[in-house]
Amino acid sequence: MTQPSSGAPACAVPDISIIIPAHNAEGCLGRALDSLAAQTFDRERMQVIVVDDGSTDGTADVIASYRAEAPFPLEAIRLPEPSGSPAVPRNKGIERATGEYVFFLDADDWLGDQAISRMLAHAGEWGSDVLLVKLKGENGRSVASVMFGRNRPKVDVYRSLVTCTLGPWKLYRRSIIASLRFPKDMPEDIEFVLRAYAIADTVSIAADYDYYHMSYTDDGGNASFTMWEHPASNIRSYRRTFDFIESSLPARARRSILMRRLFKIEVCRTFIGIVLHGGDDAPALYDEFAQLTRPFYSPIVKAMIPAPHRALLGSALGAKGSYRLLAEYVGGESFDRSNFFEW
Repeated sequence: MTQPSSGAPACAVPDISIIIPAHNAEGCLGRALDSLAAQTFDRERMQVIVVDDGSTDGTADVIASYRAEAPFPLEAIRLPEPSGSPAVPRNKGIERATGEYVFFLDADDWLGDQAISRMLAHAGEWGSDVLLVKLKGENGRSVASVMFGRNRPKVDVYRSLVTCTLGPWKLYRRSIIASLRFPKDMPEDIEFVLRAYAIADTVSIAADYDYYHMSYTDDGGNASFTMWEHPASNIRSYRRTFDFIESSLPARARRSILMRRLFKIEVCRTFIGIVLHGGDDAPALYDEFAQLTRPFYSPIVKAMIPAPHRALLGSALGAKGSYRLLAEYVGGESFDRSNFFEW
């Protein structure tokens, strides 16, 4: 059910649509909305879409209170039951968005006061189709930072560091993502972002300001922290990702920083998840994932990743790799989980 806005008047064609998926976000959603109210940008030229993903707490009350007084047009969409991931609410937001640009903001995160003014100014000057904005970790959250050394009006996706961050927290020209949707399997964002990168003529980096403040929720319920406990979902998601890389991206993408990122983070964490959370299905899940990823684990990719990751992947994908060796490695005294779950 969608409720019409009763806050600020809606602009006929807003400059930016901000999509916020919210599930049981009573304790943090207000902070995200406060950060939008504090923007130095003309707030009447913003379209804010909050999608309540079947919350059972007071999230709906927070939205209702903001709708009454918000200094920006606020649209509320209520899903009758939880969808299980941010994918469905984000997709609902894409369908409703009318802005020239779209930005995804998680309910437990917030923007710096100048974020929208700065990102839109850069996108307009540079002709950006996708604009990566500098992330700042809060509340103990570790974030990728290597790509934010300086502003970059246009980068080569496969030779730059932009593929080190495959989360959705970027500014997108709406025309390039209008037909894209987040898949329901988690992680839901990697395939979406890679497809956006592939479509974009100009991918840019804005590193001159702390745009996006990224935080864990107080109860530790942040989805990106727990998704590795669902290896079957991960494998379905990564099958589509690797199929897309093989069928649609240039050959150099298989030798690029993108592949280093995927093997260092996603592939390693999924193998760990298979051992720790696969249960009786773990050996079969291992066989499926090893068969999928082994053709992409080239000597070039192997040489680009750190020693602990090479050791883990050697136990899984090496010439003598097996589920038994992988399980022994993950269960051994030398295994340090922090090597794989920190940036």
